[in-house]
Parts: sequence; structure tokens; C-alpha cells
Amino acid sequence: MLLLTAIDRLFADLVTDSLTGFAYSADLAGLSYNFSHQSLGLYITLSGYNDKLHLLAKTVIERAKNLKVNADRLEVMK
Repeated sequence: MLLLTAIDRLFADLVTDSLTGFAYSADLAGLSYNFSHQSLGLYITLSGYNDKLHLLAKTVIERAKNLKVNADRLEVMK
């Protein structure tokens, strides 16, 4: 169980890291998200203007689903 928790946390950190540039643009548009690990699993929290939340959700979920881990970033996040 402890190993899964560490892997979940690392995955959440890597997804968040991969979305840094996107998150800045989203923030300028009045949108924000949080992709995090909690005791019961992974959570995505979205906030901002309703008419654009579906685009934010799609981008975050697609990135998590298709994450390509850069070896340099993995070393930093470990």
C-alpha cells in the first residue's frame, strides 16, 4: 500500500509538472485545476468559468491518460 501511495504521488506530481505551461495560460483565462493524490486515490479539482471548464477537464485528463515522462523531469521529481 505504501508503494502505491508513493507511485500515485509521483504520478500526480509528474502530471502537474507536465501541465505547467498550460496551467499558466489557463490561469490567465480565469481557470485553474489541481491534480493531486489523496488517501483514497487521485483527485482532479477544477474551477473557473463554466463555459471553458470542459476544455480544462479534457486537457488535464488527456495529459494524465497519455503522460510521456521526460527522464530529466523524473529525476527532479523523485
